[in-house]
Amino acid sequence: MTQKQLAQKADLDETQLGRYLKGHTSPSFEAVERVAVALGVPPFYLLMSPEERALWDAKSAPKSDLEARVEALERGRDAREQEIQKALRLAEKIKAERAAEALPQRKKG
Repeated sequence: MTQKQLAQKADLDETQLGRYLKGHTSPSFEAVERVAVALGVPPFYLLMSPEERALWDAKSAPKSDLEARVEALERGRDAREQEIQKALRLAEKIKAERAAEALPQRKKG
């Protein structure tokens, strides 16, 4: 997208947009918001350093089929681990109940 196209899409004066881009003047929040909407990014994205933007882009990028499958497997593994932990707690509870039943009954009297 050219500067002229961006200015048109953001409904900003092209010369003023050029001043913002060159750092000659600071844009208002409204101008930042308009540019962000025109570019399809959140306003804070425009205020990030190049390194922060690269990290944001990497996190926001669509996942590959392989990445999606790995995540699904991890979720499944986590669910299985939770079920195992639940079964172990139940087994401990049953064991404790049986141990309590096996204790000799105290005589009242």
